[in-house]
Amino acid sequence: MEGLWKSDPNDIITQQHYGDVILEFKNNNQLIYTIHEEDKEQKTFMTYEVQGNFLITDQPSLPQKEQTEFSFNEKETVLTLTE
Repeated sequence: MEGLWKSDPNDIITQQHYGDVILEFKNNNQLIYTIHEEDKEQKTFMTYEVQGNFLITDQPSLPQKEQTEFSFNEKETVLTLTE
């Protein structure tokens, strides 16, 4: 999961739910969640862990673990998050 993942600008449902975002997963379990808006960008620094097909995130400044199911396509080039 390590690396940079960008929301698909052609996926209308993703854009409605998440907007134009980049998820940067670092090898030290750090996650940088960047939201791009018209005139600014907002970064949230989080931690993450993977348990099976679930991504568990926590924002240290507002502690609360959140769990999101995920999957990859067969080439592991597309990451899909499911609420």
